[in-house]
Amino acid sequence: MNPERLALWIALLPLLAAALPLLEKAFGPPRNDGGPASVLGALIGLAGPLVVLALVYPAVTDGGIVRFTLGDWSPVIGIRYRLDGPAWFAAAFIAVISLCSGLYALARGGYSSTFWFLFLLCHWSLQSALLAADFFHLFVCLELMALTSYVLIAYKKESAALFASFNYLAVSTAAIVFYLFGLYLLYGVSGTLSIEDAGRILASAGPRERVLAALGMAFLAGGLGVRTAFLPFHGWLPDAHASAPHPVSALLSGAMIKVSFFAQWRILSLVEAPGLREAFLGLGAASAFIGVIFALCQSDAKRLLAWHSVSQVGYILAAFGAGNPAGLAAAALHAAAHGAFKSLLFLSVGSAADARGTRNAYRLGGAFRGIPEARWGFVVGALSIAALPPFNGAVSKELVAYAAGGGVPGFLLLAASAGTAASFAKLGILFFSRPADASRDPVLSAGELRALRSALRLGALPLAALCLGTGLAAPALLP
Repeated sequence: MNPERLALWIALLPLLAAALPLLEKAFGPPRNDGGPASVLGALIGLAGPLVVLALVYPAVTDGGIVRFTLGDWSPVIGIRYRLDGPAWFAAAFIAVISLCSGLYALARGGYSSTFWFLFLLCHWSLQSALLAADFFHLFVCLELMALTSYVLIAYKKESAALFASFNYLAVSTAAIVFYLFGLYLLYGVSGTLSIEDAGRILASAGPRERVLAALGMAFLAGGLGVRTAFLPFHGWLPDAHASAPHPVSALLSGAMIKVSFFAQWRILSLVEAPGLREAFLGLGAASAFIGVIFALCQSDAKRLLAWHSVSQVGYILAAFGAGNPAGLAAAALHAAAHGAFKSLLFLSVGSAADARGTRNAYRLGGAFRGIPEARWGFVVGALSIAALPPFNGAVSKELVAYAAGGGVPGFLLLAASAGTAASFAKLGILFFSRPADASRDPVLSAGELRALRSALRLGALPLAALCLGTGLAAPALLP
């Protein structure tokens, strides 16, 4: 099969696989867990894209680009995709995070066919957004990504989750208006919805057109900024990531906000906008620092992790705003590293909280008793986010600091790194302290504990191995 037709299955497999849990929901007996069709759909939709990415890899090496239009329609009216090296890299680590989160949910149980239908649709929208080659198709993918996220966040119908979902819905709906207005300006200047063609047209545009294009991209950046969750668009994230089910928190933090950042990078590379890049450098450094300050103030363990997502996105944005080749490489590598260690932390800390029956960090002493998989997952994740070698966070944060340089942004990033280390040192002390007498009794039954450990072995430990392996292999991979 030629690369054009093969690459289509990266996005198509999750969509087709989502039909299996949907059919099970419609025609199968009522059940709380997903049945065989949901399990099969999850495995096909989550693991299948990784197989396709491995097969299509030779076509994107050495600067190769795979372009294709869905259904062989004319490129003018058809849905166009583009797979190049950066898109392949992003699609691969998004697929790994989605697979590990899905395996955790499968082994843990308690997730119905409705959940799996939405989870696979969300994965499809993530992969499609990475491959989208035109502005309107990207808009559709971003909206599908948001719609599935709303429901997944509120899946357990807890009051905090319902409020967080509604908050995200309101903010995201307002943000997409900015995206559409920016798209209107860019389309008016370039006369095309193709991202690639718009870049070529704007490269030879006059001063007035370039000013309008820069204004349009500023609106697009604001609209996408809500999904990326950097300052001042971060307000929805702590509630949403803290209240969602653990595999959904891992997916949202590890994958979804990275896809929005990749869309930012695709669009903002169309024209030179040094003022916008400098603003990103400052906003990124401020996000990194302020996110850590708020994280240090949290008693809810998952909410603490959510504020660290705001902080780590700041590192990515600051590296991108540096505007040099080292900054682009650092942004991509830290996005992948954060996806691995933050998903690992959400699964490990969330499991420990379930085992103790509380998310209050000050009452989680002895939280890892009986679940060594969660203990090792937390240790690896904490050492990675604190940038201690030989884990991946040490490599990516060093590159971010190098790209950002000195001055105020460099100082804020350094202070944020120190605060991150202090935050996880504090969390580790709380977790590994002796439990209070009142909290010694296990909350989960023996069967539930076995399912929890199995879920961690399938979902969290591969992410821990990835954090260590990519850190050790960095000297060979970076060139």
